[in-house]
Amino acid sequence: LGDSLVRSIVIPSSYPQDGRVFAGTDSAGVFRWDAGRGRWSAAGNGLPNSRVMYLTASQNFATDRTLFAATWGGGVAISTDRGDSWNVTGAGLGSPYVRTVTVSPNYPNDRVVYAGTNLGPYRTGNNASSWSYMGATGDELTNVDITGFAVTPSSPRTVFASTGGKGLWAYTESGSISGIAQAVQRLAAHIDPNLTFHAFLPMAPKNRLGGVC
Repeated sequence: LGDSLVRSIVIPSSYPQDGRVFAGTDSAGVFRWDAGRGRWSAAGNGLPNSRVMYLTASQNFATDRTLFAATWGGGVAISTDRGDSWNVTGAGLGSPYVRTVTVSPNYPNDRVVYAGTNLGPYRTGNNASSWSYMGATGDELTNVDITGFAVTPSSPRTVFASTGGKGLWAYTESGSISGIAQAVQRLAAHIDPNLTFHAFLPMAPKNRLGGVC
């Protein structure tokens, strides 16, 4: 590894067959573990920034070979050849400083990806050809650092977003989503009623006797 500070590691679904593992480092980009050769090798050609905050892989990685990298200063990058090369994703991200990226549970079919930037959460429904802000511009998560996502597998989907200082939020993609075209259309049209969110406020810690510390 070219950097001992490793910020993310992802084990694709193809691991039982090929033994490949990917690591995102703080200053040296992405590295790939080659099980056959027993060593790490650089896999960051084309990355827009070498500071990789988070990596994620398609559930169908063995077939589509797709990885996403959240970079600090270069936006979100995509690789469709197992990390041999990377390309910057489309326009629409409110900031190039991206802390996390997550694919939807049904990514091989719906091509939905979520990106957490230092200026709020973003979503794409077209495999990152373009991005749109989740929710309404100027809402309470605008300009808030998004630190992580968790996504429910069922539809309508709920997207939980953790933040750097503003608690935990849940977005519900409500309404009937019957296909990729409709989902992408609603994203492009930015119809706010299809994305609602709720805050989970932090509670005061309690000691073993039940009182507030």
